[in-house]
Amino acid sequence: MMLDRALRRYFLDVFWDVEAREEVLATLRPVGYTAFAATIALIALGFAIKKNLLSFAGSLALYTAILVAISYVLSLALRL
Repeated sequence: MMLDRALRRYFLDVFWDVEAREEVLATLRPVGYTAFAATIALIALGFAIKKNLLSFAGSLALYTAILVAISYVLSLALRL
């Protein structure tokens, strides 16, 4: 809840406003693609130089992002 309150200062609650939601998504989409590319590069680099720790860190970051997305969607569904 503390993180939610802190982030609401920077990100508006756009759940019901379709145009504002599309604008926020368009703004944040490049950040998401960049983070995804960096995660995949971390995994590939770990395999290329045979450093298991890099590959593990990349895969952990990938799964963490997926779990965060799932928990966010579930929290929205339970709020309705």
